[in-house]
Amino acid sequence: MKNILATVITFCFLGNAVIADVIEGEFSCKVLSASITAVEEGKVKKCSGHANCFITYDDFSPFGSMYSNGMDVGDELFLVYRLGKSYYPSFDLDITYNPYGDLSNRIAYYKGTFEAQENSFSVWHPNTYYTVNEEDDMSFSVVYLHRDKISLTGMYDIDGQQFLNLERYYKDDWQGIIVQSSGVSVSVATVDCSHPISSYDKVIDFLRYKFD
Repeated sequence: MKNILATVITFCFLGNAVIADVIEGEFSCKVLSASITAVEEGKVKKCSGHANCFITYDDFSPFGSMYSNGMDVGDELFLVYRLGKSYYPSFDLDITYNPYGDLSNRIAYYKGTFEAQENSFSVWHPNTYYTVNEEDDMSFSVVYLHRDKISLTGMYDIDGQQFLNLERYYKDDWQGIIVQSSGVSVSVATVDCSHPISSYDKVIDFLRYKFD
């Protein structure tokens, strides 16, 4: 019985240790505006929101992949982030329609690893932390984190790029812009975000402890 109890206690301790090695949080965002602009045969074409583009899709062929996961005014998005508290801390963030869904709900994904911060960068951008490029066969991302700002850049192929900029405007209230480019078209959405699972300050506190 003692051995069983010791095993359970050890398991719980190790489980908590694993959990403690990851900081997780989540933003809940409402899309305030959404538009797509494209160039076709030397002429500019625009539409507002994915639904409108869907209706006139034949006239907006340059929009490409944006057709499949475009954003509309009123849509709810979730920004789910994780920081791995390792020797070289890792950070990743999902923009998704459903934080518990599969990859078909994903709009964008960013990831990066924090290493030693260059002094020249710290002088011009105090209290800001950046990742080295995290890349695989198809993409790379760059992450910049500040206590009141988040800036993420992702490139997925020669034609596709995505950007996310968020800034805090009051306590756990944030606002931002999501930009997706594909070929000669660009999608822009503005968002207003709450922070129901608020762990971002813990992320910054850890990075400050690690690198400052």
